[in-house]
Amino acid sequence: MGALRRAFYDVAERYNTTIKELSFGEVYAHTHMEVSIPNAMSVSFAVQLLKGFSSREAFMDIPNHRLRYPHVNFWSAGYSNGSFGPRDETIVKNHIRRQDTSG
Repeated sequence: MGALRRAFYDVAERYNTTIKELSFGEVYAHTHMEVSIPNAMSVSFAVQLLKGFSSREAFMDIPNHRLRYPHVNFWSAGYSNGSFGPRDETIVKNHIRRQDTSG
């Protein structure tokens, strides 16, 4: 779904964050991302921005999604995050790439 990918990169640009790697798994049921955020931004706020904008775009791009998601909760409430140093970045990027089923 191109709308999700566009929304992620649009919000990243708007809020001075960088998506270093992005993949979609299981027919867009989840995402894996490596994101660099400004020091003054909390992880929870970054997740809120990414989920909120992408959800809005998905519902605008495919209006019938509202039938499948009647409570307008496109993404689940949870998320997982972690930090790592430059030595481990290649390992993380490779893991994210292996998760991609979006074609």
